[in-house]
Amino acid sequence: MTGNVPHPQIMRFSEINIGKFKTTKHFELIHNTTDTPDTDKINVVNDRQFARSLPDYWLSYRLNNRWRRITGLFKVSNTEYYKGDKGRNNVKEHLIIVRLHDKRLATVYTFKGYYSNDPTAAIQLIKSIV
Repeated sequence: MTGNVPHPQIMRFSEINIGKFKTTKHFELIHNTTDTPDTDKINVVNDRQFARSLPDYWLSYRLNNRWRRITGLFKVSNTEYYKGDKGRNNVKEHLIIVRLHDKRLATVYTFKGYYSNDPTAAIQLIKSIV
């Protein structure tokens, strides 16, 4: 079932500025599986229910010293993972799976060139890697 799902780029982050912001958590890169990570800092913001899609969180990357919102994160039922996507012009190009560990660590799995509305195959691959 995981035969056509590519191996993800894995980035692990540790929370910084703990308790400084009420609805935003900032994270700094501590481990990466590629030579060129997409970013070295992320933030995860609680959704304030202004968007129609109603995600649980918003994921932003720190690019060129500015925060750039990447995707909304939606809880995958019966798992500890959140799913999102990355693309251009409303075309979904990459599947993003995020796991928030104890609210102090975050792991971002980016499946480049792969997207599916049903992330169960990707999550099974993640569980087999870990």
